[in-house]
Amino acid sequence: ALDAEAGRRWYFHTAAYHVLDGEDCAACPHLGADPDPGFMPLFAELVHIDRRLRREPRELAEMSLALLRKHLAWRPASNPVSRFAERFARDLPDIQARGLPYYHAWAFATLRQLGAAFELAACNLRWLRSHSVLSCEPAEAAFMGIASGAKALILKVARAVNTGRKLDAGEQFAALSEQWSAGMQALDARLGARLAAIR
Repeated sequence: ALDAEAGRRWYFHTAAYHVLDGEDCAACPHLGADPDPGFMPLFAELVHIDRRLRREPRELAEMSLALLRKHLAWRPASNPVSRFAERFARDLPDIQARGLPYYHAWAFATLRQLGAAFELAACNLRWLRSHSVLSCEPAEAAFMGIASGAKALILKVARAVNTGRKLDAGEQFAALSEQWSAGMQALDARLGARLAAIR
């Protein structure tokens, strides 16, 4: 949301809703006292709420669990983080040759999405646990490990691109890959146990 007269902006970032106002808002490019009318912030969405249906938290949690089970069945047959690591090793020289502007676009589409997706997955599992619908703390921990590991890797690769130095990220990718496998195995085991209990 945007209130130009009051100098205030509201926005989502990952799993949180934030407010930008005062000096922070004025200092923000394209949003300050002299905004650029031709600038459109990225990823703006219009959400209609006139047909919203309010549900009880427990019902929402049960619906979320059903979606989790459905999407879990669609996950890749092999570890996508391991495959991404192989591709990264091949692509790094080209990324370095293209420089930081290219790297930032590349990182946004890859490492940032990896970290953000698994941070949201961990938040969803925490929320399901808070409603006593599913408890799978090993998967929560593994997915938060992917989120924090991806953030660290973003900075490490940025330094390598900026300096042109060689980078062996094999150890970092191996940790992310292990966390992906551990999280998925924990979910498989927990959901299987829950289904058996329901039957």
